[in-house]
Amino acid sequence: MNSVTPLDAAEIEGLSDTLDDEYKSREAYVQVVRDFGAVRPFIDCVDAEKCPDILAVYQALRTASLERHLSAFRRCTERSHGRGL
Repeated sequence: MNSVTPLDAAEIEGLSDTLDDEYKSREAYVQVVRDFGAVRPFIDCVDAEKCPDILAVYQALRTASLERHLSAFRRCTERSHGRGL
């Protein structure tokens, strides 16, 4: 059975801050393009900022998995081996 643990307040705030930063970055690049035209690297950055919102969430989830979940699974395995399971 899969159980899903809700995000705590710090995790929600972290994801929200990350997404907010991505939106601010994109707006800054869009404004530069408005002011100066479609010049590199800013036009490339506007295109690149279209998907990082989702990527940021996936990266946060991946980090949580690597930094928290993986170590928890390893501890569980070590305990299980110690009990002969």
